[in-house]
Amino acid sequence: MGILYTLLVLITIFVSTIAHNREGIVLSSVVFVGSASTMLAILILGGNWDHFNLAILLIDLAMLAVFGWVAFRSNMRWPMLVCAFQFIGSASHMAGMIADTPTTRIIGVAQGIWAYLQCFAIIFGVILNHKRTTGDRKSMPIS
Repeated sequence: MGILYTLLVLITIFVSTIAHNREGIVLSSVVFVGSASTMLAILILGGNWDHFNLAILLIDLAMLAVFGWVAFRSNMRWPMLVCAFQFIGSASHMAGMIADTPTTRIIGVAQGIWAYLQCFAIIFGVILNHKRTTGDRKSMPIS
């Protein structure tokens, strides 16, 4: 994981924890564990992100299952957005499995964008939900 992405994931976990948002804590924890598992799979099994890797596909599908479970059980809409971003990433992995062409390699390289968007969706979803439920339009509680 890059330093910027790692910092963004930690901020996502921090914001979810401060707001005491159950969906945010679960989703940000899954992003952290999934990202760390992907990094570990790359280090142990070799390879990289620009071509099909079964270990990464399995991690992505497991994350998609958890995101879908949380999204369908939640009464909020933003978890569905996180699930949609994960679906796009998983679909690009499957496209690489079906046809390993330069186009699918480009999609694989650009796949990291969806992980950043997942983190932003969690952060903004947690903040907006906290403001809606508490009526606080200025700040989130620190304690």
